[in-house]
Amino acid sequence: MANITDIINNNHHSLENDDDLALIKDFLKSITLKYYDDFVFRCVFDRVFRSGLYTYEYPKTHVGKARISQEKKLCDLFYQLANHLAKGYCPVYKKKKRPYEMLSLMLFNHYKPFEGKVFADIGSHSNHEIIFKLFGAKRHIQIESPDYIKIHGEISDVDKHKVKRNDSNVVYIRSSIEELKDEDILSLNIDRFFSQCCFEHIMNLELALEKISIMSSPNAYLYSTFYPIYSSYQLGQHGTVPKEIIDKIPAFHSYNINQQRDFIKEVYPQIKEQEIMDKLGSIYFNPSELVNRFTYEDYRKYVLKSNFNIVVFDEINFGSNWSEPKILEAYRNQENTFTSFPDILGIRLILKIDQLSIYDTVMSTTTASSVEF
Repeated sequence: MANITDIINNNHHSLENDDDLALIKDFLKSITLKYYDDFVFRCVFDRVFRSGLYTYEYPKTHVGKARISQEKKLCDLFYQLANHLAKGYCPVYKKKKRPYEMLSLMLFNHYKPFEGKVFADIGSHSNHEIIFKLFGAKRHIQIESPDYIKIHGEISDVDKHKVKRNDSNVVYIRSSIEELKDEDILSLNIDRFFSQCCFEHIMNLELALEKISIMSSPNAYLYSTFYPIYSSYQLGQHGTVPKEIIDKIPAFHSYNINQQRDFIKEVYPQIKEQEIMDKLGSIYFNPSELVNRFTYEDYRKYVLKSNFNIVVFDEINFGSNWSEPKILEAYRNQENTFTSFPDILGIRLILKIDQLSIYDTVMSTTTASSVEF
């Protein structure tokens, strides 16, 4: 373990050194083997990485604290390695200084290995070197909306660690997932779908899940973590509502349009009618933070209707939001109940393709020649 600690403490990019790469692979494999062989470690691991995030909580078990502390140290190393790799290989880390994309990739590979599999990002930007060299996938497909690229740029093209590979192994699909044509994606046979903080931006999730199922191999898995969802009482507006409004009316986004107009007049007494419309427009149609308006209940409904079986449907709930009295008071006084789960910040999904459902879907799809991307 000292070797892994040395790698974590070094500033160089570990995958460029064959010895470091071998040590990291061995460490991750040992974690997975221990997870399925040691019940106590599994309990600790699942608690520490509850909902796909890193927590500081200790599980309550009959096992002594010394044993729990020993197993948690391994979990801490797993998280520190994710943080170390994120610094060198995750473009998102540079902006937000959080390793959750890398951590989610490591957790997904831990549960369902990528080795020898066709791996696809949906609205994510996994590094090719991570996917090929560290996890051993045989093909990497990135699906990204042109609208996102227009606003944020082509992240993959500025990836300084990009591995040069045969074009057939690296595939860029520039389209919203809902607009993909069935005949173009039938032959992709993707084994692992990964999506980080994307599903809350998909406007037609029911159709998107159907498209994913059409692209799936018979044993495909999907891993997605996304937050904040729209029904999150405090954070569901994704930062589009000005602070002066949020400070006075928590969960402004959860009220109807007439109530919102009245609230804006309260916050800005001198505001004119056109300015009210402009402000509402900037809230609802902010191009950089355009989100769907699905509640927690909507997500459950769409997943249950899809061609996937649920392996994990975790609620992400930090809970601390409810410590503020003004938020509790605002929720209790709200006239219309927006959601039955206002304290749920987001969701982690692990889904497995339902082979019978996908067979029915594919058979109903018009067969056409495959299009190479």
